Amino acid sequence: MDINYILNILKRRRWLILLCVLIPAIATFLFVSSLPYNYKSEAKLSTGIMDFKGMNVAEDAGGFLQQFQIDMTFSNLKQFMESRKSVKFLTYGLLIHDLNALDGRINTIPFRIIKEDEDFNLSNYNTGEMVQYMERKLSDLMEDDIDEKIEMEIQEVAKAFEYDHESILKQLNIERLGDADYMGIDFLSENPALSHYAISTYCDEFLRYYEHLQTYKYKQDVDFYTNQVTNKKSLLDNKVESLASYRLDKSLVDIPSQRHNIVSQISQLELAREEANKSISGQEKVIGELNSYMLENKQTEYNSAAQEILTSETMIRLKKELQELITLQAASENPASYNQKVLLKQRQMDAEIKKYAATQSKERDETKNLNEDLLQQRIDAELELSIAREGVKSYDVELARLRAKANNLVSDDSYVGQLSSDIALLESEFLGMTKEMNLARLKLQNANMPVKLIQTATFPDKPENKLLPILTAFAGIVGGTIACVAIFLGAFFDTTLNNPHQFTKFADVSLIGSLNELPEKDLDLKYIFSTNGENPNLVNFKESIRKIRYWVESSDARTFLFSSTKDQEGKTFLIVTLAYALTLKSKKVLLIDTNFKNNSITKMSKRDRKINFLHTRLIGENNLASEFESKRIKNEFNLDHVDIIGNLGGSKSPSEILAGKDFKNFIEELKKEYDYIFLEAPSLNKYSDARELVEFVDKIIAVFSAKTEIKVADKASLGYLRSLDDKFMGAILNMVDVKNMN
Repeated sequence: MDINYILNILKRRRWLILLCVLIPAIATFLFVSSLPYNYKSEAKLSTGIMDFKGMNVAEDAGGFLQQFQIDMTFSNLKQFMESRKSVKFLTYGLLIHDLNALDGRINTIPFRIIKEDEDFNLSNYNTGEMVQYMERKLSDLMEDDIDEKIEMEIQEVAKAFEYDHESILKQLNIERLGDADYMGIDFLSENPALSHYAISTYCDEFLRYYEHLQTYKYKQDVDFYTNQVTNKKSLLDNKVESLASYRLDKSLVDIPSQRHNIVSQISQLELAREEANKSISGQEKVIGELNSYMLENKQTEYNSAAQEILTSETMIRLKKELQELITLQAASENPASYNQKVLLKQRQMDAEIKKYAATQSKERDETKNLNEDLLQQRIDAELELSIAREGVKSYDVELARLRAKANNLVSDDSYVGQLSSDIALLESEFLGMTKEMNLARLKLQNANMPVKLIQTATFPDKPENKLLPILTAFAGIVGGTIACVAIFLGAFFDTTLNNPHQFTKFADVSLIGSLNELPEKDLDLKYIFSTNGENPNLVNFKESIRKIRYWVESSDARTFLFSSTKDQEGKTFLIVTLAYALTLKSKKVLLIDTNFKNNSITKMSKRDRKINFLHTRLIGENNLASEFESKRIKNEFNLDHVDIIGNLGGSKSPSEILAGKDFKNFIEELKKEYDYIFLEAPSLNKYSDARELVEFVDKIIAVFSAKTEIKVADKASLGYLRSLDDKFMGAILNMVDVKNMN
């Protein structure tokens, strides 16, 4: 688009643009002036992002951070700080303050007092219950169950006070401060105390909530591992106690050593039992041999004496004591330690036997003394035999006991081994859980709090600048810019032929002239061409007609067909005006009305004027009397040298009307009398008349109205005109607004 064209449009619309500048500027000035003053309280937080604390962005980036990672981290923190849960702490804090102040629970003035109406009445709510609920929620950081009924009431009251999430976000601003590690927080309201209280409450509650979130996982880990350690310790103590009780009940100290001792005892007892069995066999043989030595007649005496000795109280006692020693020896883990005691006891018995034998031998003769030794030996053999047999019995009993004990040790060893394995596993798990618990406690102790308050809320001592001049100027600039853009877009998307530039752009045919629109009706053509600057519209029209007249004269053509793509484009008025302009140069002009569908030229003539005999003759000679008639134009046009041949109208096309008639000869005869002959044809879009009349003229001129647009049908007609090549002289743009002429 031509920049000059745009500048001309803007120039013509300058008063509209100025109005669009002034109206928003004045409205903004009045509006901003009427606004109440606002007070801003500010605070500053250190995020710990840039020094790689808390957010752990550096760990994920391997110690190097991309700019988008930093921006994304700050954006995430900002979104978290503006989240409903974070802002809800501030909502609760402000509501608690104002509700307590309104109910007289605290001696202070509420920040805001709402107007009650039929839609909202604060007395319909249990504010005391709401305050208790909000205080409890602030205390436990909203971790308990939510009472939906009270929550809905709180939301309604908060909205009435403009403490709800959406309202607060309009007043609470959270932004990163440049490229620094800080987040700036400010609250803008109509009350300086409200702004200061809001920022203080928000920072305190947010940091408390943030710390809770930072340590919550670590606390959960500590609680989990503490419970696990307690459970494992209880299980381990139970297993250890069960093992100790079992060892105590079973007298188990060192099972492998005990098993080894029992096996050793069994081996020794088996050896001792084998020796006792050998002793039994030997003693039985000795007794048999001694019996054969004794005299048969003394057998009873010796038996009686031996029996008396063996059944004596002393021998029974000694025998019993010997038997007990043998039993203890069999049950002892070290049988050899009893050998000396058994030998000593046997010697006591031998001494006692000898004493009894000596007493008995004094009463006998020498024969008896001879067998005393045999008797002594026999008694000793029987005593040894008895002792050996008792020993075998004791060995058998003890061996059975030891073997049973050895079998029990195998079962005990398996059970104790299972208990010991369980204890070892529990000890390992207990130590592992203890280690994890200690690590969790260490992490909790070292939990990092990257977000810290480095500047507390400031109390606003003066209202914020309304920026009245800046906003007023900005509104004016925006209004003017919008107006210019709208005008530009209107011009850009304008498809009307309202100026020569638009016509050339959309019609794509040569333009031989443009005529501005004349608002006056029934103009005297002589007056138009005689005006000398009194009326700029008439002057511009006059000069435009003269330019067209020049092109007509320069074409060396004498017959012209005027047509248009649509009806009502101003062809007739153009033809008459151009004809008059030619007569000013002493040119004779003939107008032939060939627009049979709308014979407006014919209707311009005056019927009572005398007809032109030349026309009548030529019409008759060329057999055209049924279609044409000689006419005179009305006096009011003051056309002295312009003649008209009108038509009688009809619905037929020119080729049908002129069929069998020599219309071309008719034109040639007329050219002898006139300098220029103008023919008018109906619109190209609706009728074929112009196409059928082209062969009778030298040039065709198309007339377009600046008030119309180029449609699809127009494009087809324009294509036809371009196909005529040199015969198509060009187009004339009619009814142009004089402002759009240049």
